[in-house]
Amino acid sequence: YVDAYRVSPEEARAHWTATDAAGELQAELIRSERDVFGGLWIERDPTFAVVVGVVDGGQNAIQEHIGRFGLADVARIEEVRRTLAELQADQDVVGARIPPEIDYAAGIDQSEGRVKVFVESAADASIFAGLQLPQSVVIVQQPLPTPIAEIYGGLALSDALPVSTLRRQAAPRAFRQPATARTSSLTAGPPFPG
Repeated sequence: YVDAYRVSPEEARAHWTATDAAGELQAELIRSERDVFGGLWIERDPTFAVVVGVVDGGQNAIQEHIGRFGLADVARIEEVRRTLAELQADQDVVGARIPPEIDYAAGIDQSEGRVKVFVESAADASIFAGLQLPQSVVIVQQPLPTPIAEIYGGLALSDALPVSTLRRQAAPRAFRQPATARTSSLTAGPPFPG
């Protein structure tokens, strides 16, 4: 972290502490400010910041929470168009409307206020033209995210996919198998050994 972000060890510790507090802040905002909270993300370039997305009119309530969690020096509020709850509902609509034969991955990009749906082929992308999807949904044609075997503390060691709450219609073909009590077709990585 020190080398990657060119910070001192003290700054790295301060960032980790702020990141932990940001997780607690996010949980609190999801519980108590659902109608105005648009998401929370960490920026590290050009400087470290905890960014809180808020719909118009919710800035004062969010600012009080930021102060209580000790993040006033590193937090920034940005106005967003949709709440996180709305984006989660839009993602659920996507899951309900996409035909089951389509391999896709979908996730919420809180910093952009979008539900991104990833498909590999132009043919799959063209199917979305006929579907009525929420305005927050954007279709991205690119290779689907693949399982990452190298993890630390449950987090990927790379920043390959900047979306949260990733959902996948089907596991990669190499991992496709019937769902059991120990596996799920919504797994973004290989299933547990049987």
